[in-house]
Amino acid sequence: MLLPRLFVRTLLIALLIVLFTGLSGCMRMAHSPETVRLWRVLLLPEDPNPEEVCALIQAGADVNVKGRSDFTPLYIAAAKGQEEIVRLLISAGADVHAPHATGGKALLAAVAEGHTEIARMLLQAGTDIHTPDGKDGATALHIAAQKGHASCVALLLQEGADVNRVNEPDGIRPLYLAAQNGNTVIVDMLLQAGADPDAARPDVNLTPLWIAAQKGHSRVVASLLQAGADVNLAHSNGATPLWITAQRGHADIFAVLLASGADTARIASINGRQTTALQIAQRRGHTEIAEALQQTGSF
Repeated sequence: MLLPRLFVRTLLIALLIVLFTGLSGCMRMAHSPETVRLWRVLLLPEDPNPEEVCALIQAGADVNVKGRSDFTPLYIAAAKGQEEIVRLLISAGADVHAPHATGGKALLAAVAEGHTEIARMLLQAGTDIHTPDGKDGATALHIAAQKGHASCVALLLQEGADVNRVNEPDGIRPLYLAAQNGNTVIVDMLLQAGADPDAARPDVNLTPLWIAAQKGHSRVVASLLQAGADVNLAHSNGATPLWITAQRGHADIFAVLLASGADTARIASINGRQTTALQIAQRRGHTEIAEALQQTGSF
């Protein structure tokens, strides 16, 4: 069940407050009263008054001051979706490239929350579209695709994001993440932008088609097949998309894969045991799938 957006935003604000607890006290000796006040205003639960922020900046508040974990005012405003504040900070010389302690930048914070216009402002100000998060190597496009923010994906593709870039060290591409989450709109956008439909997650050789079939995302499966995805590319254990649908009981997807030329005789090695699609369907009680396999002459 998805959390209400207001609740998620409240949690985000609470987290930011925790991260900066005690910051003002630490800043009193090192920074001007205006800088301390700027922090306090940005960390309030309600959106700050742009006129007050502008006055603080004009009075000399440091727009690039860093707090705990190296978060900056720009990062906070971007994460909270405060467009006017972001605009003011950028105009005042806020560093759009400044990372926090794990390498994430304001652009990643903006796309994670679906703040498309803020992402646009940051890109126009020169932030690098491909700079990854230092924690898991995800780029802005990875994050937007995984979170399901189609408008952010569209913006990033328009601005030249590499649709086939892998994260490090997992080697996962944005298309895989969108397919895994069943987001057909984003899958179609990425495919139209040139995403490789067969690019596999390297650790276990999972393709977007395989993961979509496993999760039961029938519309994503249809889009990938239309884009030319190889219906028989298998998991490292030998299980094909058809095999995994036989195991999971996704009869509608099974029928589509079968009609697309899926090999019914492929064998998967599960816990050292060689198992066909028919055997796993019978074992799991998926009668419709088992009968369809028997009609093809499978064993």
